[in-house]
Amino acid sequence: MFGRTFATAAAAAVLQFACAAPALAAPPPIEAYGQLPGLDQVAISPSGQNIAYVAQVGEKRRLGVQTVAGQALGVVDLGEVKIRSISWLDDTHVVIVQSVTTDKFSDFGDKLEAYNGQIYNVTTRKFATVLDSASGVGSSRTGDEVVYNLFSRYWVREVDGHRLMLVTAAKSGDSTLFKIDPDTGKATPFIKDFDGILDAAGKVTAKEEARFELGRWRLLADDGVKDRELFVWNGGEKTVDWPSLLGFGRTPDTVLVSIPEGGERDSLYEFSLKDGTKKKLGIPGSGDISPIYHRETGRLLGFEVAGAERGEYLFTDPTLAEAWASIEAGFPGKLVTREGWTPDFSKILIKTEGKDDSGTYLLIDRAARKAMKVGSAYPGVPAEAVNEVRWVKYKAKDGLEIPAYLTLPRGRDPKNLPLIVLPHGGPAARDNAGFDWWSQAIASRGYAVLQPQFRGSDGFGRAFLEAGYGKWGKEMQTDLSDGVRYLAAEGIADPKRVCIMGWSYGGYAAMAGPTLDPGVYRCAVAGAGVADIRKMLLWVKGFGAKDTPGTRYWKRNMGAAKVDDRNLDAVSPALHVDQVSVPMLLIHGTDDTVVPIEQSQMMADALKKAGKPYEFVTLQGEDHWISTGSSRTKMLQAAIAFIEKNNPPN
Repeated sequence: MFGRTFATAAAAAVLQFACAAPALAAPPPIEAYGQLPGLDQVAISPSGQNIAYVAQVGEKRRLGVQTVAGQALGVVDLGEVKIRSISWLDDTHVVIVQSVTTDKFSDFGDKLEAYNGQIYNVTTRKFATVLDSASGVGSSRTGDEVVYNLFSRYWVREVDGHRLMLVTAAKSGDSTLFKIDPDTGKATPFIKDFDGILDAAGKVTAKEEARFELGRWRLLADDGVKDRELFVWNGGEKTVDWPSLLGFGRTPDTVLVSIPEGGERDSLYEFSLKDGTKKKLGIPGSGDISPIYHRETGRLLGFEVAGAERGEYLFTDPTLAEAWASIEAGFPGKLVTREGWTPDFSKILIKTEGKDDSGTYLLIDRAARKAMKVGSAYPGVPAEAVNEVRWVKYKAKDGLEIPAYLTLPRGRDPKNLPLIVLPHGGPAARDNAGFDWWSQAIASRGYAVLQPQFRGSDGFGRAFLEAGYGKWGKEMQTDLSDGVRYLAAEGIADPKRVCIMGWSYGGYAAMAGPTLDPGVYRCAVAGAGVADIRKMLLWVKGFGAKDTPGTRYWKRNMGAAKVDDRNLDAVSPALHVDQVSVPMLLIHGTDDTVVPIEQSQMMADALKKAGKPYEFVTLQGEDHWISTGSSRTKMLQAAIAFIEKNNPPN
């Protein structure tokens, strides 16, 4: 079922893009890495005739639309808005999802990230705001629930011969599915009390119901008259992990459900919509699984499976399986990811990254057996400037094997190099094998960069993930310094020339290096980090809220018996600044809605009071994800100047 048939038809057409280039004498400027991708969010229309994309011009984002043949259909300046995605509704309308950080929707004055949908008509060259003029419906500008649902639930279905955009929104407290007029943004009710998945005709076929206060989850079939119970799961009142209705199964009369059962990953089951009988799917590997669905029909096409070094696609659709195998064969050694395809898969958009490739978008025409280069993600970083990335593994002090990505600076012998340890955020996340603008920028300045996939990282099986529970500042931290010792033993890194740098959880780890694991690093750069874990957990709890799935998750992750657990003080960097003997740089965005800037301010105040050397850089108006090019560039410039001063590359 999960075929991997290899063909060579498309491979010959794409090999022309794998050419090597001579070494570059000087590295690109920091701005080449810090600016947002020059080409991003590439999408192909249903007919395969048109392409839309977002381009970066200075500090402004620009929507471009053209035919595959290259004829311009429109170029629109979008300003400095944060574009989260673009997609085609039909061959005439492009849907743009953007966001803004605001406190407009909060009763307590807290900021949140509010999402808004725009539809661009390439014929009239006019925009319409989704739900903006809907009678009796909360606008995306006046209700947090609406904008959240708009971003996370957006369907395209062919109903009665018409291609529809369907969006959920709150009306009188109920979730209603609305049909959107693409030229005005106005909405009309389509399905009331909506909560489920839609078949190809836009009919609800199945629903899920979660009662968090009871620890109960139900799978329901919708027969159009009343709901039929197919399956009940009881996890208990304190459960953290829940089942999830993912979509349809391999046939239209089944649905796919993910159920936590204690294995290396959640189990996938196909449930019959007729009688509730279930069948467990055995998918190779132990990494996380994400189903891939046909956007217009909801049909299951296959799965994206997280691998160790890189992920892979396992397509149940035989046409896609053969097509994808031939495409990957044309790019040996590179990471190839799907960006989109036409409904009949005749044209497939891909992105390649890796050796000598900072990110290239290509359109594969399967019938013509041709590959057309659409553009480059980082045109300021040419092939000859891309640094080598190796997949390495080393043993932690307790014997656990830790995988990692090691980026090596071009033009330097990989011996006795200065090293930057760059832990990822999350912590239940991971790095990937593609072009990483942050690690590549650092390596371009002569440093080796180690990105450890420490215990608690996601994508390496449940046991590896759970090994990180309650290990903040402990084994999760020494997994990083064990990587330093490994590279020193291999002769690659100079153990006397090592700094640590990170963002979000990585920012916490960068704070924890000099405070909880001292003697390893010469300096630390902490971005959007957590300085006081107990206060962070209290902030997550919110204003008077009782136990929630969110607080349960973080208590388990951080190892807290309760929200106000004093044991968390032992692994809170701000409470251990007396151990600091190296300079620290703190960086934080003022509009961070995930880790409030007060966390970095606490660390700065503690360092100042203790008389320790530090710097504090604020990114005005920036969110947790560093969404603007100016902030990324400012962050990189400050961080690299800091490490060059305190840990010179030569």
